[in-house]
Amino acid sequence: MSSLLFHLYILLAILVLYNLYTLIAIFLLPVSSDFPTQTLGATPYEYLMFTQQWPKAVNKNSRLTKFTIHGLWPSNFSGKKLICTGTNFSKSKMPPELEEELNISWPDVERGRNWGFWEHEYNKHGTCSEDIFDQTKYFELANKMRKTLDIAQMLKKRKIVPVVAAIKKENQNKSPSIRCKERKGSAELLLVEVVVCYDHDGKEVIDCPDNRTCGSPNQSILYV
Repeated sequence: MSSLLFHLYILLAILVLYNLYTLIAIFLLPVSSDFPTQTLGATPYEYLMFTQQWPKAVNKNSRLTKFTIHGLWPSNFSGKKLICTGTNFSKSKMPPELEEELNISWPDVERGRNWGFWEHEYNKHGTCSEDIFDQTKYFELANKMRKTLDIAQMLKKRKIVPVVAAIKKENQNKSPSIRCKERKGSAELLLVEVVVCYDHDGKEVIDCPDNRTCGSPNQSILYV
């Protein structure tokens, strides 16, 4: 009987040690980058929203006289938030000549912290399109779009009013999306942002799904 009990104790000890080893192994294993919440949970984008802002509407003390880039935002037609898994922003991947151009085309109008602004925009939005555009190409594309879409010149050429019609005529009759705010102490509308939408590859202008406008069709929208 004592021999049988001895063997049972040995067997029980082996089972306990095995289970303990299994638990330790589970907790010590490194977290895989292939977990569904990361790679498998990523959602593809379908089009690009190129957003420019009027500096004085964002910061009344700004002396800039041209629209500047707010961001280049990969989006989908459903409007659902994208889950992005690209590599975070790195200063080392920014060519000096591109940095010089972005200081003009994509400044931080509110705080004057350009590097921080670029990092925020890329980590939040640029990582969504890394399979198509790496960091350098992402910023190069946005800078190129801004050169092509000179909003101030478009509005000047079309005598500003109405804003949407002026931008459509200069962009293959594709509908933009514009955002405004009320001027303090009056009912006048100030133009804040203009969004022009591009296809997945950033080559062709398309109608913005959210082609919102401001006020009534014939209402004046100021940018001062």
